[in-house]
Amino acid sequence: KSSIFNNSIPFDEFSKLTEEELHLEENQFLELLSPNGEITLARYFEGSVYPLYQADKKPFDITYRNSGQAFAIESLMTCADNAPFVFIKSPAGTGKTFLTLACALEQVLELNTYRNIIYTRCNVRFDSEDLGALPGTEEEKMSPLVRPAMDNLEHLAEIHFGRTNKKSSIPFSRWADNDSAMRISEFGQYLIDKDVLRIESMSYMRGRSLDNTFLIIDEAQNCSISQIRGILTRPGVNTKIVLLGDPDQIDSRYLDKYNNGLCFVAERFRGSKLAMQVTLSEEECVRSAATKEAAERLK
Repeated sequence: KSSIFNNSIPFDEFSKLTEEELHLEENQFLELLSPNGEITLARYFEGSVYPLYQADKKPFDITYRNSGQAFAIESLMTCADNAPFVFIKSPAGTGKTFLTLACALEQVLELNTYRNIIYTRCNVRFDSEDLGALPGTEEEKMSPLVRPAMDNLEHLAEIHFGRTNKKSSIPFSRWADNDSAMRISEFGQYLIDKDVLRIESMSYMRGRSLDNTFLIIDEAQNCSISQIRGILTRPGVNTKIVLLGDPDQIDSRYLDKYNNGLCFVAERFRGSKLAMQVTLSEEECVRSAATKEAAERLK
């Protein structure tokens, strides 16, 4: 039910259907309901249905809370050779940025799958001219836009290092230097200082070729089609591109739910063997009841 096609098929009915009757597309996620009520999460690929391989691996010590999050983790942890593109659409509170950063950290710090993480996000007032007029470095100019990501990194540090007191010092993990401890609130800045995480502007993506990179584009619903087209042609060897966004929260006066970059590529990549897509619903919100209520009533 949490795939972009929203299918929930009882197992006994599913097993009797032919491939033509199922009308499944490549990388479509499925919930298979067995006669005893158990749900098996699976993915359709090249004529066969496979169980999820990655979702139960607890990237950076996190565990999914619903089917949609399991599908998201499966997409994010699948290697770039098999799925270089991942598109996740969901309302606020469903954990798309949190899950994406957790999977990125697991693959960069623990598995050495990628060299680093690049995080960027679209702001409708953030073009190259505005950026050039602001004082400071590129990182300083981007800082106000990436505070949600830094909050998520702080939360991930709390989970991964097993501490809940933000003022306490925590030990470095095996991939860090010889320093003995740091504060949880410093985790994001530590990643930046060590070049594990790069905060970059979308304005400077054109013309680049990115290798061994986990590239995250947040708030992609505010990107134009031309911006997204330019970014999706950037991947080099072993690079994964993840687009995140909520089509119901578009800030640009020139974009809507149909012509924004995120929805455009999601539709164009339907059925692609190289793209995995997940749409989470308001029911899969993992924040407070107030967040879920606001998301539903203010659509």
